[in-house]
Amino acid sequence: YEICACLVGSEMCIRDRDVPDGYDLFVYAGPTLPRGRLKENAVFRGTFEDVKAYLADVLEVYPQVARLIVPVNRLAAFSVKVKTPGNLAHKYYSDIVSAMRGNREV
Repeated sequence: YEICACLVGSEMCIRDRDVPDGYDLFVYAGPTLPRGRLKENAVFRGTFEDVKAYLADVLEVYPQVARLIVPVNRLAAFSVKVKTPGNLAHKYYSDIVSAMRGNREV
């Protein structure tokens, strides 16, 4: 399987060949978690289910993380939503930050 990435302006576009359905590059668009558990803009390759399985221990503590993992080709638009109050992406981001504060991890 081959995934070729190229920058076009400020967005990343993905061209794939012989890639199974659901297989993609995903990015975590949430805040960096304490103790190196997960960094903002971390990139994962595989299916969404593969990514969730890899992050199972993180998702136990911060279940909202799954809502902030998006395909790379949606990152630009999604990042705007995360930073803009009044939508679910921003709420999930804020919930994670609040949970870190509640756990005294910020």
